[in-house]
Amino acid sequence: MTNSQERFWDILENYSARVKAEAATRIEKWGFDIENEHQFVVVGGLLARQATLASEISAAPSIWNEHMAPIFLRVMVDLHINLAWILKDPETRAKSYIEYGLGQAKLMVEHRKVDMVSKGLDPQNDQAIQATEAWLNSQRLEFLVEVNVGNWADSTIRNLAIEADQKSLYDLSYVPFSNAVHNTWWHVGRFNSRRSPNPLHRFHFIPTMDHCEPHPHYLKVAAKYADKSFQLFDDKIGIAHEAESAFLWLDAAIADLEDANNSENSEEKASGQT
Repeated sequence: MTNSQERFWDILENYSARVKAEAATRIEKWGFDIENEHQFVVVGGLLARQATLASEISAAPSIWNEHMAPIFLRVMVDLHINLAWILKDPETRAKSYIEYGLGQAKLMVEHRKVDMVSKGLDPQNDQAIQATEAWLNSQRLEFLVEVNVGNWADSTIRNLAIEADQKSLYDLSYVPFSNAVHNTWWHVGRFNSRRSPNPLHRFHFIPTMDHCEPHPHYLKVAAKYADKSFQLFDDKIGIAHEAESAFLWLDAAIADLEDANNSENSEEKASGQT
C-alpha cells in the first residue's frame, strides 16, 4: 500500500469516528426528558442513523459510483426530510412515527405466519416471529398495536418536504436519486444501456453492465447530508455544538490529499523529463 493509499484510508477511518462523535455529543447534550420521551428516542435515533449511514458509506469506496451511491444517498435525503417534518411538532409526530413502525412489525409477523402455514410450517417455532413479537411486546402488548397500511404521516414525502421547507432538497436530490431506487429508464437508460455500434440495429439501445469508477464526490455528498441533519437538529433543538464539523474536516482532508497527489505526480513527470 502506498503512502497516498494509507492516508486515504486514515481519512476515511477518521471521518467515521468524527461523524459518529458529532451525533453522540449532540444526543448527550440534549439529554433524556421523561416528558418528551418520544421525541428524544425518535429524533435522537434518526440523528444516530444518519451518522451511521454516512459512516458506513465512508467505509465502502466500492459503492461511490452511479450504480450504488444514489440508492444510499436517497435514504439519507428521505431521513432528513422526515426529520425536518417531525421537528415541526416533535412529540406528536414522533409518537405517530413509533406507532406506525410498531404496526409495520405486527403486519410483517402476520404475513409471515400466513406464509408459513401455507407451506405446512409451524409459525410458533419461527425465530424471526418470536424475536419480532418480543420486540413489540417490550414496548406495547401486540394485540393493542394498530396497523396502518398507508404512509406513517398520512401524506406524501413531497408534501412533507414542502411543509418542512425542504422542497428544494426533494426536487434536486430525492427525485433524481429515486430513479436509481425504482430502476426507471432515466437511470437504466444511462447506466445499464448504450447505443449499439451496429447500423443494422439502427443504433438501438442495448443492455450493458459497464463498470463505474468510484468517486469521492459521493462520499462528500453523504457527509454533507449528515451535516445538514446535524445543523437542523442544532437549530430546532437549540444545541450549541462547538467541535469542528466532520463534513468540513473531510472536505479539507480530501482536498489536501488531492493536492499532495498532484504535486507528487508533477514531480515524477519533471524527474522523468530530465
